[in-house]
Amino acid sequence: MYGSQLVKMLVYTYVTRHRDCKVLEGSYVYRAGKVHKVPSTEAEALASDLMGLFDKHRFRKLLPFILNFEEGDLQTHQDMDPNRTSMRELFHHFDLRPDIMEFPGHVLALYRSDDYLDQPCIQTIRRLKLYSEFMAR
Repeated sequence: MYGSQLVKMLVYTYVTRHRDCKVLEGSYVYRAGKVHKVPSTEAEALASDLMGLFDKHRFRKLLPFILNFEEGDLQTHQDMDPNRTSMRELFHHFDLRPDIMEFPGHVLALYRSDDYLDQPCIQTIRRLKLYSEFMAR
């Protein structure tokens, strides 16, 4: 269910304090003895201690692709078919290393296993966009 549909449903059912449930300002991961915020914007990607300099640049290129992606607008697909391109192929397109692939898939899109990597990327893109919309509120 998309974020706007969820909000409409909550308002319709008089659950008007749904925003009070938002406590954290992002997703966090424990790595190398520290708790790190998982970047969900370009600025956060550049400031993150989770990745090295080159990984930051690659991850930063993935984020605008996800955020600007529109299912009906082929210009936002960068010559990829989201119904045929796997998430693994999309990550390779942006030169992400396997340990960096974990952040968007497991931490932001909330996949429990790596099965999503070999499925069409459209579902993961939808989840990542939903996460970004939620965090922007």
